[in-house]
Amino acid sequence: MSTMVPLEGRLSPELVVPQISQWRSTALLRLGAHIGWILMGRGFSMVAQWHTRARQRRQLMMLNPRLLKDVGLTQADAYRESLKPFWRK
Repeated sequence: MSTMVPLEGRLSPELVVPQISQWRSTALLRLGAHIGWILMGRGFSMVAQWHTRARQRRQLMMLNPRLLKDVGLTQADAYRESLKPFWRK
């Protein structure tokens, strides 16, 4: 004797699949937004680092030979460093 269980109280595949699909798309959107914020934060950090390098290289060129010698650089070293673009280490 077989007993038939009505589907009314159970989740049918037609109802479960859209819910999972919706959950996945929401999770992917959240993940994408999170990654976007991380990349934007890294971008801001990189721009700040570039700004710092440019400022330090300008200031390095203003140091007199005695101060350059104190930090272990020659005027040629300071000049060479100041010619580097801000994005290069």
